[in-house]
Amino acid sequence: MYSRKYYPKLFVLLFFLIALVIGGCANSDKKTAQSEAGNGYTVTDVTGTKITFKESPKRIVSLSSSADEILLDMLPPERIAALTNLADDPGICSTTEKAKAVKTRVQSKNVEAILALNPDLVLMPDWLGAEKAQSLRDVGIKVYVYKTPVTLTEIKKSIVEIATVVGAREQGDKLVLAMQGKLDSVQQKLKKLPTDKKQVVVPLSLMGAFGGKGTTFDDICNYANVTNGISAAGIDKNAIIAKEKIVEINPDAFILPTWDFGKSGDAKNFINETMNDPAFKTVKAIKNNRLIQIHDAYLYSISHYAANAVEEIASAVYPEYF
Repeated sequence: MYSRKYYPKLFVLLFFLIALVIGGCANSDKKTAQSEAGNGYTVTDVTGTKITFKESPKRIVSLSSSADEILLDMLPPERIAALTNLADDPGICSTTEKAKAVKTRVQSKNVEAILALNPDLVLMPDWLGAEKAQSLRDVGIKVYVYKTPVTLTEIKKSIVEIATVVGAREQGDKLVLAMQGKLDSVQQKLKKLPTDKKQVVVPLSLMGAFGGKGTTFDDICNYANVTNGISAAGIDKNAIIAKEKIVEINPDAFILPTWDFGKSGDAKNFINETMNDPAFKTVKAIKNNRLIQIHDAYLYSISHYAANAVEEIASAVYPEYF
């Protein structure tokens, strides 16, 4: 559908779209359970594994960008033993300044490097798979696997869950409260928006359109009071979307990428290509020059920063209300 020159460099972005935005992959609804026993506590992760702590963990390793952001905004850096490599990229991470205080980066596949850090907790999303968690547990590492959230409500629950696991419930509640405050502010500003003025948007990445039914993006649109054209057309989250279908949807605005992960100007070039694509010349978004860039660090986030995506989309689509 889109130019093949992007494909060799896009495996990272595709990974994020699948793992973080295009759907959740949890198979359990088990909740974190915490029971106080003196100064210790026990938690149960999404796999049903119980983990007991005598005290709050002090050497935490994060294996996802969302956990990076949550931990960095919730804990002092000395309690974080390592983050993911993406913690240093402001194009996809919202806490890069805070991340500078944590020196070590790890990858989930490098069990030896994780073990060398002597962590007392590894936080892992369920999309990394049960085998990865077990490989770490087999060498004596405490691993907490959490459900990948898909909706903003689930994101808030995930923040509370992680906060409980690391013994920072009060700080987690503050993050959730701030996130909800941002969402409430957007809703308040748009409460007088006439129903017939609601705008239709379609998100485009370098890999093409995304954001079908049941995705995080779909829920972000609900809070931003815009219609997700992909979902409204009945398209499922993993479907390949042809240009012809986008033309048929005829969105009022395109949401375009900002993350130049290859540092080669691909995002800017993609915007120019979209503007000048003959296939889109009749689409309202092109005719009315409604090409909106939302920070990918917000748009692909499954942390509290997803609320920033709601705010940016709403303010860009309905500037008269902001």
